[in-house]
Amino acid sequence: DKEELVISAHDADDCVEWMESIEDAAAQFLSSTKFLCAESGDLVSIKTIMRDSPGLRDDTDENGDTCLILAARNGHMEIIEYFLSVACHLNIHNNANETAVVAATVAGHADIADKLARSMCDLVAETTQGSPQIIFYTLYNNPYIVTLLLDKCNIDVNCTDEHGFSALMAAAASDNGMLLRLLLKRGANPDARNLDGDSALLLAMAQGAETTPKLLIDNNCAINLASHDGDSPLMICIVKDLFDTAKLLLDHGADVNAVNAQHLTVLHMAVLLKHMQFVELILK
Repeated sequence: DKEELVISAHDADDCVEWMESIEDAAAQFLSSTKFLCAESGDLVSIKTIMRDSPGLRDDTDENGDTCLILAARNGHMEIIEYFLSVACHLNIHNNANETAVVAATVAGHADIADKLARSMCDLVAETTQGSPQIIFYTLYNNPYIVTLLLDKCNIDVNCTDEHGFSALMAAAASDNGMLLRLLLKRGANPDARNLDGDSALLLAMAQGAETTPKLLIDNNCAINLASHDGDSPLMICIVKDLFDTAKLLLDHGADVNAVNAQHLTVLHMAVLLKHMQFVELILK
């Protein structure tokens, strides 16, 4: 007699569970491999994995990063273009509330950020380190996305963060003449002040900027607008030793008799700091 192999129902269930665990382990392996490939720029391997497992397109790792976010952060344009071609989700946020376009921007890959922006990612919905989008992209020097926000998303050019800090202030403080011109042309208010009482001109002076103060002055900003402490732009020039900017301010009628909260004029400050060239300039 032939011996019959009888598999009980219990044994069959165990077999099914075993097969499912094998499949889960294989899927996890493929997924983790795909993340490593996206991070390293291995497009060939990603295409192979995606061909066999297209459902892994938008899954995330332990940090909430998709392959698109990893590729954006690491500057792999070919992988970005591939995932765009297979219609991946552009607006998934990772655990740090970054999307792919934000990750690319923070990492300094402006070409990839622009590519994602052209692919109609939701710029307005991005969580950008607590700052309004236009300020975030100004700080990271991306005029293309700033223009998109103004033209396509109807963002207010004068919107501010919780500290009253605007995109124009960001451009001024970082001495970004190109973005400053763009924002002024779009109606940014050069005389707006943040909650500390600082205008774009004062912030530019405080950072020792060379280009943006002249642009602001040429665009008729209020050159005597002082901070809450009474420090005028000319006073900041004395403290920061910005002789050429001080001369420019005086040529445009800066007030040499203004007094700050310490009851000091620019002449007092120049004498106290022993900046004799400023003393001579003021007394002319």
